[in-house]
Amino acid sequence: MDEIEKAHPDIPNAFLNAIQSGEMEMSSGKEGSNSAHTKGIDHNRVTDLQNALFIFTSNIGEHSIKKEKGTSIGFTDQAKDTAGDNATFEKELKKHFAPEFIGRMDAVVRCHNLTDEQIRSILAIHVDKMNRILAQKGYFTSMRVVTTRRFVDHVLTQSK
Repeated sequence: MDEIEKAHPDIPNAFLNAIQSGEMEMSSGKEGSNSAHTKGIDHNRVTDLQNALFIFTSNIGEHSIKKEKGTSIGFTDQAKDTAGDNATFEKELKKHFAPEFIGRMDAVVRCHNLTDEQIRSILAIHVDKMNRILAQKGYFTSMRVVTTRRFVDHVLTQSK
């Protein structure tokens, strides 16, 4: 679920109940509906979630941290993280979510900016993939797509 802090307050509670019980009852809110698009659908069914993986994203705390540092919202530079940043993040997290919900999380991971080296590696992977696809389709028999250092530097500049 993307940006869970923006969801209705009942949503984290629904997920907490689902995590605790291992199941969730799905309902259309139209019990007994006979409309053409819902005809034949079981409107009140229970879904087994015992082996489900829930991933929630959030920008909690980032506004406060970026405001303190005078930078824009986005991924943070891991090298510039401070204990104060982590404390701000934890405080904001506790302000938005019930302790029971936070306690059910296996991990809370803060994301950081990709390094130039990581971006270069990702770009190389995509260029290689593109070359394989084009070769499979018969477009390249003796040619390949390559990137110049200048192009990669341009991509790096534009991504920041």
